[in-house]
Amino acid sequence: MLTEWRGLLAPGEPHTIYQLESRSIYERQSFRGKVINKQTMNEQVMSKPAPHLNWTSVIPPMRYANVPTVGARYWTAISLASVFGCNLGDFVSLYLHWGHWLGLFPLAVIFAALIAGEHHFAYFTEAWYWAVVIVLRTAATNIADLATHTFEWPYPWVILGLTVIQALVILPVLPRLAQSGSDRTGRPATDGWYWISLLTAGALRQ
Repeated sequence: MLTEWRGLLAPGEPHTIYQLESRSIYERQSFRGKVINKQTMNEQVMSKPAPHLNWTSVIPPMRYANVPTVGARYWTAISLASVFGCNLGDFVSLYLHWGHWLGLFPLAVIFAALIAGEHHFAYFTEAWYWAVVIVLRTAATNIADLATHTFEWPYPWVILGLTVIQALVILPVLPRLAQSGSDRTGRPATDGWYWISLLTAGALRQ
């Protein structure tokens, strides 16, 4: 083909022949590169492991702008929220007559609504975080009373069981503070493990 083009072109047009040769080489290399890239992508897709379902990922972490940093202000606020949640738990079970069982279901619905609302709300505020803490502290009161009052389990066994559960729950939580999933200012990634640790800690304090 190159010989035929040379016969048709005038003798004084070597630059045209060079352009045709360069274009032909470029097209062949481009086509070859596309084939290689497609094969590589197919190999990567095939070799990629299947995603594992992590049940704690069902609870998405809060946005960091809505999570307070750990400090004197944080410990003061969480102490007040803990006391408020404890009294609210007694109010739900005794004054609303929901008992220790029925009160857990509306609290679970409120918890889910807060987690979903935090992700869709346009403005940032720590009120979402503290509202969830109060709800979990309220549920923790009902769980502790359910074990000690309804089931009448001995207090030492309940304390020991909650301590073991809390230790097992904390194990996945602590590494998150040093990983990229946590903020550098000390705000943790509030995933499912984090909220469960607050729930078990609240029941243990009860």
